[in-house]
Amino acid sequence: MSKVGENVGNVLSKDKEFRRALNDVVWSETLSVEEFERGWQDVMEKYSLGDHRWFRLMYDMRSYWITAFFNDLFMGGLLRTTSRSKAANSVFGSCTNQHASFSELFNNFEGAIDAQRVAQAKLNAECEGHFPLCQTLLLIEKHAAAVYTVNVFYDVQAEVIAGSFSCRSVRSNVEGMVTQYEVQDGDELVHTVSFDSDRRVVSIPSRYVVSFWTRGACVQQLLRVQRGGSSDVDIAIGEACAEFFSCMTMASRSVDHVMKLTAVLKDFNSVLLAGNGPSDRSSASKKQLFDSFCGASPDGQVDIRPPPISNNKGGGKRYKSTTEIAVEKSGRRQRQCQTCEKYGHNSHTCPMRNADI
Repeated sequence: MSKVGENVGNVLSKDKEFRRALNDVVWSETLSVEEFERGWQDVMEKYSLGDHRWFRLMYDMRSYWITAFFNDLFMGGLLRTTSRSKAANSVFGSCTNQHASFSELFNNFEGAIDAQRVAQAKLNAECEGHFPLCQTLLLIEKHAAAVYTVNVFYDVQAEVIAGSFSCRSVRSNVEGMVTQYEVQDGDELVHTVSFDSDRRVVSIPSRYVVSFWTRGACVQQLLRVQRGGSSDVDIAIGEACAEFFSCMTMASRSVDHVMKLTAVLKDFNSVLLAGNGPSDRSSASKKQLFDSFCGASPDGQVDIRPPPISNNKGGGKRYKSTTEIAVEKSGRRQRQCQTCEKYGHNSHTCPMRNADI
């Protein structure tokens, strides 16, 4: 859409009615495929753009960029833009310049990172210590309040409220264990929803919950970086840490709650120690230590000795290489003897003087 102005010419590029009509067709999230095609044809006929090569090309590629063709796909967390990198460049570009020294650049970089960490810590504290109020009695809204961050939850809450008061069921059809509903929203669009008759929707399906929308996103990302992967074990550890920090934050308001949480952790720790055997490694042999750390038995005897101590302090005059000595000799001016006027010795070591003596 940013190339519309350079393709339609100066007259239409400044026509606000044309741009408004085209944007209403392209950017509308409520239009169906048929409504988009009718609206597109109306705009092309009204402004005589039906034979325009660029618009014909865009219409042929409509299934790749028009939002009406993606209404049945979940797009959360799929699209990636350069807004994050541009924001980072703006933050670090405002605190440094090309004339700064390396130490100044490092200090400014550390200051910008600290400011971002403080802002992130404040947001984490708000999420961990604040549970937003629900506007409806639906269990799916309570689940969203427990899963999402505060800012994301308010967006989801607005959708839940809008769906509760502006949507209505037009008709339903039961086929075996599946119930199919036709729901009409506030824009008079009808959507078909199907689910099991004996199953209530009490939570948001996990495939629709993107990880960086959740309360434990920072903890999960930190553990993934430390462990070097995103396997099921890493995700489970991230969820466990998120639950632990959430419980600790809420329990910190009362000493009794903290003591109860500590007692639960101690009991679980004793269960783990009982299942893993004795943990007193001071009396364990080298073989047991090797088995516990490496998970395998050594082939032979393992002797662990301290590494040799090397003297890395200054030890006097530095030894010169042969190349360095040759360079010094080639550039050094030789001394001339005053007795025989030859080079390589002085008057005290001159052969002629020694011969006279």
